[in-house]
Amino acid sequence: MLFMGLGLAVAVALPPLPAAAFVDKANAFPAVQASQPLLLDGTVSNPQWKTGVTAKDFYNYTTRQPAAPALATTAYLLYDAKYLYVAFVCDQSSAPIVAAQTTNNVGEELDDQVEINIDPSGNGSRVYTFKTTPRGVRYQESSESNRYNPPWQAAASMHQGGWSAEMAIPLKDLRSSGGSVQSWRVNLQRHVAAKDEDFTWAYNPKMGGPDDSTYWPALTGLHVSTSSTRPKPYADIFALSSSGSDRNEFQQTGGTFAPEPVRNFGADGTYPFTNTLALVGTIDPDFSNVEVDQQTIAPQQFQRELFEYRPFFSQGAPYLNPNPMYYIEGGSPNEVFYSPSIGTFNWGGKVEGTEGSDALGLLAVGGPGFDDQAFGFNHKTANQDFSYYVDGVLAHHTQDGTSVTPCPGTLLTCDDNTLEVGARKANLASGWESSFLYGDETGSYIGDASLGRNFLFDIARNMPYSGFEAGYRYIGPLYSPVDGYTQLNDMRGPYADFGGQGVGSPNSSIKRYGGYIAAERYVDANGQVHYTEMTEDLNVTFKDLVAIDFGPSISELLTSSGYPEYFQSQTLPYNSSHVSIGYAQSSAQPVSLSYSWGPFATLCSQPVSTTSPNPAFCGSLSNIYAPFYLQQFSGSIARQITSRFNVSFELAGTDERPFSGESDSQWLRRLTFGENIGRNASVSLGLRSISGTGGFSYPGVNFAASFHDQFAGGNELYIDFGSPAASATLDRLIVKYVLHIGQGGVGT
Repeated sequence: MLFMGLGLAVAVALPPLPAAAFVDKANAFPAVQASQPLLLDGTVSNPQWKTGVTAKDFYNYTTRQPAAPALATTAYLLYDAKYLYVAFVCDQSSAPIVAAQTTNNVGEELDDQVEINIDPSGNGSRVYTFKTTPRGVRYQESSESNRYNPPWQAAASMHQGGWSAEMAIPLKDLRSSGGSVQSWRVNLQRHVAAKDEDFTWAYNPKMGGPDDSTYWPALTGLHVSTSSTRPKPYADIFALSSSGSDRNEFQQTGGTFAPEPVRNFGADGTYPFTNTLALVGTIDPDFSNVEVDQQTIAPQQFQRELFEYRPFFSQGAPYLNPNPMYYIEGGSPNEVFYSPSIGTFNWGGKVEGTEGSDALGLLAVGGPGFDDQAFGFNHKTANQDFSYYVDGVLAHHTQDGTSVTPCPGTLLTCDDNTLEVGARKANLASGWESSFLYGDETGSYIGDASLGRNFLFDIARNMPYSGFEAGYRYIGPLYSPVDGYTQLNDMRGPYADFGGQGVGSPNSSIKRYGGYIAAERYVDANGQVHYTEMTEDLNVTFKDLVAIDFGPSISELLTSSGYPEYFQSQTLPYNSSHVSIGYAQSSAQPVSLSYSWGPFATLCSQPVSTTSPNPAFCGSLSNIYAPFYLQQFSGSIARQITSRFNVSFELAGTDERPFSGESDSQWLRRLTFGENIGRNASVSLGLRSISGTGGFSYPGVNFAASFHDQFAGGNELYIDFGSPAASATLDRLIVKYVLHIGQGGVGT
């Protein structure tokens, strides 16, 4: 109850709304054409800049106050037939300039930076971000693809008391519809690393953050031709060789490694057939790209959600999952189509993009033992106050032992069809919004269609410094799409959460603070409580960049054989209180420490043939949950040694102690060394050690090394030894060269 009282105090002891005027969705600015192309030198000295749209009066979003004069920002916007031009002039007399990074797309958010956010769709369905630092290092993002990397330009310069930057962004890489007069939504942002503060041109007390395009002002009157904004087709053809005794070992669905025939050649391609829609395809896709370390030793209450890195699935992924991704507290959202569930595949094709106010995706993918299709459609109004969507998956699997999810029983072939629909209505003035979701799964895996349904109703209110959400969900006991991700099924019941935030006074040592409380309770089809949870959290960030976060989470989960027998029912606690301390988290010198403790059940499994995670308690048991007292510790530190070298170290420990018997622990140590070789080249060395069996991962020592270089024409070279995703060092050297054909940038 102490935490609850503190959480409510945070929510109500809030500062008054700022009295100063701010720029938001109610504002519109006529776009200005450049009289001639702008050559970038980073100084913003060309007089033509001052003829463009001028943006001043940035807000400090971190402190929710107008920016101080010593950190004033002025930005300029111009455009012509080929480019959108952006310039920033940044005063910075009250904080040192941080500019250590020298390689594009490496070390994002560690330096000072400026950025422009562009929404050519006008309703948030297609958003792009371009960032640069005081050294002109570039970063870019797209809501369509996490591989977005077009050939845009940036230049910057530093001077006494501040710095400046200029950008030139090709219109053809923004998927603008072209033709008629355009109206885009835009925002301009700035990050000051030494103070860990973010500044934004668009500001509204109700906005969820500077990236919330609902509140961005409009840039109107853009005259852009269809031909100049049409994205160009491109293809990436790869040639790959591997050597070593583990040359055929590759990561499988779920994170394990198994032999796979090496694919020496393959291709990915994108063909835009309109300005905003594209055909994407792949043949013999490369599955060697496992250089993403997703190892963890933290015991999990639910199935792990893995990060998708494969190019074909990454591009256009949001169009296949248009729902708002509701999730239970402490978990991950359910997804009708979850691409990591698709194992090794041989081919894939899809259509993805937007058309007017609509976003859509159509996918077909095939491989050993399966031939599946997925689709998504989403409609949003221009001001994003109303949307509706439909998505689904048609899965066709076989019983030949090659498919990821074999057919049930004795069926030789089987189908699993899932359809989901939903809508959201919001009143942006009052902050009230409501939404619903309905899903239906039928096919060979569902004996009774009435038990394969998913329903949710949600109501929420977003206020300037607080908000709440409440709803009811039902997930049938047989609902679990084979190509999807279902955190938990067989549950029905209510949920609610409430949170608030505030900022410290000018004379206070506190910069900002916040807190929330959440609770939910679900029963199964047998009337038993399946899952119940209550979480409280408080966080405080001080002006000296120290941040503290703490609070308890109390939950219980029933495990059994499931519907309809419910044999071997167990209701076990998953309680954990936590405290974490961080310093300068958004800088090149971050430090973080955390500790959690409490009774937390663990799944007894056998990651190696002779040792269980906790031999003192689990013994030879497998797939049985047992009660433990769990303690977890983690700490990490990173340092940018020079503008060329960086190093980071992580230490994490998990100790599982049964209520009778010996304890079992597992420790993870991860050391990473990086070198920025050039503007587009970098090398990294990683050493990871996992010891003990009392955690979530396999013990072992792993060393991995990687080199990457992108050449002027877009071609890329990768040289990788081992794999950081493996439990032990793989004797595997991969050399991969990607030939980029066409003018289009990757992910465009």
